[in-house]
Amino acid sequence: MRHCLAASHFTVVDESLFYVGYWGRHLKSSQYRSLKPHQKVNHYPGAFHIGRKDRLWMHIEKQQRRLGENVYGIMPKTYLLPKDYEHMRNYLTASPSNHVIIKPVNFSFLFFFFATVTFTKYFCYLIFSFSIHLLNWAA
Repeated sequence: MRHCLAASHFTVVDESLFYVGYWGRHLKSSQYRSLKPHQKVNHYPGAFHIGRKDRLWMHIEKQQRRLGENVYGIMPKTYLLPKDYEHMRNYLTASPSNHVIIKPVNFSFLFFFFATVTFTKYFCYLIFSFSIHLLNWAA
């Protein structure tokens, strides 16, 4: 990030003097109120509810139960471990063609494809019912 900003002729200033943009931890409520129209930040209160896969899924699943999956079928079926471990295991054992993608809940990158499940941390498992195409592999 620092190299990108430097290449765009930005300089790092003291946190209390930030002028255009702030890329750091969450601000306090009073600091958000004092932002000027030209100032930008990268974190907003409650943004983790849509920025984290586990939180986003919990809200979507709640709406699916309330209004139906046909209305809120906007995200692949997701299993949050350890809470949904049995449901995910049943899905995987139901058919050899069933697969899940394993992602840690607080990172944005893909780890690997996995058919046999063992776990030591909290992960988010997403089921994709469509063909996945990767840059170097044809699915």
